[in-house]
Amino acid sequence: GEMAEITGVGHGDLVDTKNGKWYMVILGRRNNPYKYQSIGRETFIVPVAWENGWPVINPGKGIVESVVHESYGQKKDDLEIMPENEPFFDNFNENKLSDEWESLGVNENSYVIENSCLILRPKGAETYPEDRKGCKFRQKVFIYGDDNAENTERLFNFWGYPQKDFSFSVCTKLYFKPETNQCAGLVFLQNNFNQIKIQICRKNNNIWIQTVKVETYEKSSKAFAHDNVYRYDVQTLCEIKYMYETVYLKLSAHFGMWKAEFSQDGSHWNVLLDHIDGWYLGKPEKIGFIGGKAGLFCSGDPLIQTQGVIFDWFLYEPL
Repeated sequence: GEMAEITGVGHGDLVDTKNGKWYMVILGRRNNPYKYQSIGRETFIVPVAWENGWPVINPGKGIVESVVHESYGQKKDDLEIMPENEPFFDNFNENKLSDEWESLGVNENSYVIENSCLILRPKGAETYPEDRKGCKFRQKVFIYGDDNAENTERLFNFWGYPQKDFSFSVCTKLYFKPETNQCAGLVFLQNNFNQIKIQICRKNNNIWIQTVKVETYEKSSKAFAHDNVYRYDVQTLCEIKYMYETVYLKLSAHFGMWKAEFSQDGSHWNVLLDHIDGWYLGKPEKIGFIGGKAGLFCSGDPLIQTQGVIFDWFLYEPL
């Protein structure tokens, strides 16, 4: 039911272990008082017992739980499915990104790691489709997992870490001297059409730090079917001129409320914008089953020669 600890369960697979125990691996969503679902579906495990040839899921309870208490006809063995998450920190000391990172329409050739820094270069597209805001377009071209090479080459350069907590922050230190129509920074991305980001860019011969929000107009989940079209809107919520090439950026969230901050030295933080309404990022029609990614991006004209965006480190931290 809607009040269960884990909801939206489905797509279960039975597994028998070498010691004779049976389990079911199943998808589900963590419930919360706000019904905020930005994390999307995750993988859970539940014990299974057999009665008269039929599998009984989590005997005596019949629901998916975050902690499995195995005491049905076998030795008690508590299995913690959802341990407390730890911070994720990457200082890019290895010669390639770890498997924790996920990309969107790009591959390993889209980045370089030099001197313990991650270097990204513009891919020629915004973090949202190139069509002007408010116009119609087809989702299929830009959806997660699209393996069409012609389409994915048009996507922006993004590497993200999956959201694992309803309250969390992401932070990075970067060096960037943007040219016209180039930008880079942090983004929380459900897909190309629903996101919040803090970025550094060039506009009117000045460098700016901006908070930008992208949201679809449509209310129906059918908007995410490949054969449908719908509208989206891009808003620059706040911006401030910035004089330096080095900047620390931070995005933090408590469920659907967001805050964007920046710093010159990493110690003294300035709030660019607080109480950002991001509740739309947790609506099922905005996310499908994937869940959000928080990470690093750059976009803009790839024909303009730049050294790229140099990211010194990245930190994801539960709050």
